[in-house]
Amino acid sequence: MKHILFSTAIIASLSLTSCCKQEEKCEAPTATQRTEQVAPVETTIERIEQGTHISQASKAGNLVFLSGQIGDGKTITEQAQNVFKTIDGLLTKAGTDKSKIIFATVYLTDMNDYGEFNDAWIKWLGNSSKPSRATVQVVQLAKPEWKVEVQVSANL
Repeated sequence: MKHILFSTAIIASLSLTSCCKQEEKCEAPTATQRTEQVAPVETTIERIEQGTHISQASKAGNLVFLSGQIGDGKTITEQAQNVFKTIDGLLTKAGTDKSKIIFATVYLTDMNDYGEFNDAWIKWLGNSSKPSRATVQVVQLAKPEWKVEVQVSANL
């Protein structure tokens, strides 16, 4: 399945560099100028571990997007460790690894678990680069025994 993607950042970047010389004053390009200077990029979307309702990961261009991952366990640490194992496996199937994670969203059912989750997070990442991250508390995940869900996007 092929899709056409437009990148606003690429469009703006290309427009500015093409209309500006090093010592000239440059004005921001108009929307018309931006779209005229960049051709659409065609890419294929690859689904990884497709299920009935969702795919566990989707690759598009040089990016991979993982669905929210959960893990079994009684404690937040056990669940987080299992989530990280699943994320590692999906990233490997996509052709990348945790050092290339760009952004993560962490859903906790109890912010009192924040410190314990962070300890597991730091141990998991080790010396790899630290991605941007948002952590939010939710009332409940899909099953009441789940304490954490993690969603990531990464570069290939």
